[in-house]
Amino acid sequence: MLVCICSCQQHFEEQKVAQLGSREVWLGNNKTQTKFSSSRSFWQLPLRISNPGGEQISLEVQLECDAAHPSSGVISLINLRRQDPLLGLDRRDSSLERSWSGVEGPLPPLWLRQLSQGHCGAAKMPPRWRSI
Repeated sequence: MLVCICSCQQHFEEQKVAQLGSREVWLGNNKTQTKFSSSRSFWQLPLRISNPGGEQISLEVQLECDAAHPSSGVISLINLRRQDPLLGLDRRDSSLERSWSGVEGPLPPLWLRQLSQGHCGAAKMPPRWRSI
């Protein structure tokens, strides 16, 4: 039981995946992949968007990838939590949740397409997302 407590309290290193002005997007190491078949997989990636002043948003990115049907790919932003120590905010904000379909609609932001390519591979990405 002591081993579980120690491993549960580990600090996970983060990797910076994007920056826009002073805002930075950090990818956590605690990511999971579920394979539904040899061609279809589902990724859950923890992310944090931070400003130098302490304001941050933590969220989960979900990637649905399918080599047999690349156009069926989906990117979703879920479980967004806004934290701002200056205003005393620490709350979930479902109004910021978004999804992008590989079939129609607007393209996801470039950094999300790059994240998808890095985890799913270009062959599993919808063709219209591949122009990075």
